[in-house]
Amino acid sequence: MKTENSTAPYPRHEQVGSVVVTIFDESKSNKPKYRVRWYVGKKRDSKTCDSPGTAQKFAIAKATELNNEERPPSKHELGTLRRKAMLWDEASTILAPHDWPVIRAVDTFGLLLAEMGDEGVRYFSHRYSPRLAKVRPTTVAVALEKYRQFITDHDQVSKDHQRNVNSCFKLFAEKFGSERIDRIECTAVDEWLESRDYAASTRDKWLYGLRGLFNYAKDYLKALPQTLPTECDLVRRTKGDKAPAEVFTIGEIITIGSHLPDKETLLALTLVLFGHLRQEEAVELVAENFNRDEQGIPNSITANNNVVKRKKGEFRARTIEIKPNLRRILAVLLPQKGPLFKSKSVFARIRRIAAALGIDWKHNALRHCCSSYAVAWGELEQKVADLSGHTVAVLRKNYLVSVAQEEARKYWKITFNTTRLAKLPRFGKTDLEAPKHAAAKRRARAAAGKPGDQLEIFQMDSHLQPIAA
Repeated sequence: MKTENSTAPYPRHEQVGSVVVTIFDESKSNKPKYRVRWYVGKKRDSKTCDSPGTAQKFAIAKATELNNEERPPSKHELGTLRRKAMLWDEASTILAPHDWPVIRAVDTFGLLLAEMGDEGVRYFSHRYSPRLAKVRPTTVAVALEKYRQFITDHDQVSKDHQRNVNSCFKLFAEKFGSERIDRIECTAVDEWLESRDYAASTRDKWLYGLRGLFNYAKDYLKALPQTLPTECDLVRRTKGDKAPAEVFTIGEIITIGSHLPDKETLLALTLVLFGHLRQEEAVELVAENFNRDEQGIPNSITANNNVVKRKKGEFRARTIEIKPNLRRILAVLLPQKGPLFKSKSVFARIRRIAAALGIDWKHNALRHCCSSYAVAWGELEQKVADLSGHTVAVLRKNYLVSVAQEEARKYWKITFNTTRLAKLPRFGKTDLEAPKHAAAKRRARAAAGKPGDQLEIFQMDSHLQPIAA
């Protein structure tokens, strides 16, 4: 052991084997202070002492301790190990109902511990352990059978999509039918999709269908942990050969709108058509998200973290300026407080009515309409992208459709006859909602321009001011 004498100048070095501990004199005229500093790997640690003798004794002891490979753990290290052991006990309790492989459990909580720290993992375990433990064992075959019936009864997806994923569900049941749905890992789903070797668009349609199955199993069957993403949500998407954007024509918009039976469906339609919102964002809105002027008329929408879509783990909240025609609509349709819709399936009702009228429903076309007609009328692309919650590159690639300026001018003048609109019920039924009942008769009636006993509530107001570019 190498030890420097008490008369050596500072800093002094105490060495044991390959370990060197250094003593610094940081004393002031009225207060002695000696700092002992050492390194463990790339991390530096230190301790202060009141006298040079105490500092030297501590430095020798620390150098000896660090040099001894068989040394007992320090109090700090013991505390860290104890906390990790307690966390592991909690994690074991959480994971017991799921029969996770040991390697997966260790990796998962190791990542949580590294990223969130002790307190983060403890908060996670206390918050989610009751939800994780309460799952009802359900096989894939049973979940699929009930999900098929659910989407048929509630018209959750279009008939075309049901046909597209029919073979997906059949093959998925052959592969995983006897397994519990809460024990299927995302890697297994991803590998199974890769083994089919389909085009990117087909793969994404199948993945969309499987996500619907897993979310149904979580929300309705309680067969998956609540409030957490499903394993299917973690499977990557490709978007390799995405279908081009489409928009509805002015005639199609007026036809659909004139046959909607109540204020709820009209409010949902116009929020996406004119409000730069996604469908899933519109249904999450409450009346308190709308900012009003002195007259009580809405002039902007605050899309906060409870509303907006999360992108790559981040919320992108935004404030959306309301266009003049939408302001007039909302002045009559918008409730004073609380949720806007009784059910989140309001857009399924709109799709059913459009199908009964013989209008081909175009995927995401309501949102494409808002962006395309805004740019065609003279809005700056950057402003439209900011209002819509994405970038200009995404706007150009996925949203814009070539639209004539004259059509855009008509689009942003679409409003309602408020006298007739006020007479509509908050929620009402229409015979057009039954997709199979007398469909041919309805299509013929719609083609002939006879909306029957439905109120003709759309009008074109020529006195609306143009939108500033």
